[in-house]
Amino acid sequence: LLLLLLLPIHDPAGQLAVGELLLQCMYAARPDVSACSQAQLLQLLLLADRYDVPKVLAAVLEVFAGIAPADLEWCTLQALYCLPAGCSGFEAYQGVFAAAGDKLQAELGDLELTWADEVKQQLLLGLPQPALLQLLQDPRTRVASESTVFCSIERWWQQQPLPAGVSRDDWQAGQWQGTRELLQLVRMQVRASSSSWTVCAVHWFVTAQSGDVVVHSACASSRWCMRDAANVHGT
Repeated sequence: LLLLLLLPIHDPAGQLAVGELLLQCMYAARPDVSACSQAQLLQLLLLADRYDVPKVLAAVLEVFAGIAPADLEWCTLQALYCLPAGCSGFEAYQGVFAAAGDKLQAELGDLELTWADEVKQQLLLGLPQPALLQLLQDPRTRVASESTVFCSIERWWQQQPLPAGVSRDDWQAGQWQGTRELLQLVRMQVRASSSSWTVCAVHWFVTAQSGDVVVHSACASSRWCMRDAANVHGT
């Protein structure tokens, strides 16, 4: 008696070939995905993770590990930061996210130069929230003043599209936590006396009114060090 087990695999829309490739790799002793495009690798990564196929996941991550940051496509970088929350914390993903962080630095690591270049501005404004968070908390990021950091977050927030079928109130509620994480990276200087400066972490409380960011309140002390134009932004 031969029993046929049918396993339904829901491949991403328009990516039937990737679903078929996953099935082939599942039964291969050593899956070979070296000929896949970066877009296909990402889709295969998601499927392998969803259906818990560790050897395919390992094969995909091995190929990604061999891609130099300069060769990482921008759309691939954006998609990596749209992976399910927590992926970046897994050891297996460390290599690919390290390459993505290097790519971010190469393109947008100097915020002053980014805002002086229209093309780079659009790259920054199109980043997913986790990618912008990574850029702003990276100690290699260069910035002359905190106003640039805050304005970067404000401009990014204002550019985020409202998804179809979602009310602005619901969208703002969903975006709040991510926006707060970004704004907590902003630092401000507070004069403690005529001869010294202290630096405080700013915990911004933000609402939206007609699409504008409104800052309600201020800060709690921290041990961050003051920097000047020669310093980098980061903790």
